Amino acid sequence: MDNVPNCAGCNFMKMYDYTYRIYYCDHEGRTDDMGKLGVDMLPKGSPGWCPLRGN
Repeated sequence: MDNVPNCAGCNFMKMYDYTYRIYYCDHEGRTDDMGKLGVDMLPKGSPGWCPLRGN
């Protein structure tokens, strides 16, 4: 079983639609202060700083 979560299925992923679709991680335990995941596309896996990795 793969322990790397996918951002698309995560409850903490938020999308804001301004000029572009901007995806953010809203988990309070993230180590990346911005929590930015991508612009117009989500990453295929999760970033290295994802707090749900290894859970």
